[in-house]
Amino acid sequence: MTIKKKYDGITSVPIKSSLGKAEAFIQKRGKYWYFQMWLPKENRYERRSLKTQYVETAIEKAEGLLIEIRQKISKGESIGSLNCAYGVKRYLDYRRKEVSDTGEGIVINRWKTLQLHLRHWLEYIGSQRKLKELDISDCLGYFDWRRQSSKKLIKAITLKNEQSTINS
Repeated sequence: MTIKKKYDGITSVPIKSSLGKAEAFIQKRGKYWYFQMWLPKENRYERRSLKTQYVETAIEKAEGLLIEIRQKISKGESIGSLNCAYGVKRYLDYRRKEVSDTGEGIVINRWKTLQLHLRHWLEYIGSQRKLKELDISDCLGYFDWRRQSSKKLIKAITLKNEQSTINS
């Protein structure tokens, strides 16, 4: 992991790993210190408030946070949460690999149906919503919303099939 920041020693301080190289830094913004670390696999910075005004406390908290993030990375876990649109894209890409004409996987029309169902769901739930924020009760109004948002009458079996797709 690399970092893309210069340090001035007053408003930003490098946080070194056990190997001795700087993998993250803390930065003072206003009165408080913030942790910042570049995540190359996610192509973004992880930024968190350390909720302290004291540099010594901020360094201690940042070192603990660095260890926690490195453990998650070594386990292959995502540090940030994916949004719903990205999750749907990854799911559809995964299912696209199963499409075949031989009957081994799914047929292309089933894949297109999955695409349509999930497009409706994204309209309802919001494409920028984080997957970690979803709750079991978030789709309770989906059936009513689909019936009201459609110009045609939607059969109950169609909505049940959509619910099955969403659950998968």
